[in-house]
Amino acid sequence: MQREEIDVLIEGDVLTVHGTRHDATSCDHRSYHEARIAYGPFAADIHIPFAIEADEASASYDNGFLRITLPRAKGRTIIPRRAGDADATSQGSE
Repeated sequence: MQREEIDVLIEGDVLTVHGTRHDATSCDHRSYHEARIAYGPFAADIHIPFAIEADEASASYDNGFLRITLPRAKGRTIIPRRAGDADATSQGSE
């Protein structure tokens, strides 16, 4: 496959990889190795089980290997408040 024959897309928490693998049996070799990989169009949807930084995601294709990097989103700290804290803050600011 060529790099131009593969598309990688991230939408929400789903990574989609699709493309077309052409049949290479048209060459004039005397012996063949059967890879048991189907030819033609393909698509795969993969659910991403964690939050990612989509703007920092990357994909590369080299020597038949597709490498996709999905950096995890940084967590954020939430400071819990007591129920009465919100009322006291709003009264003190008036």
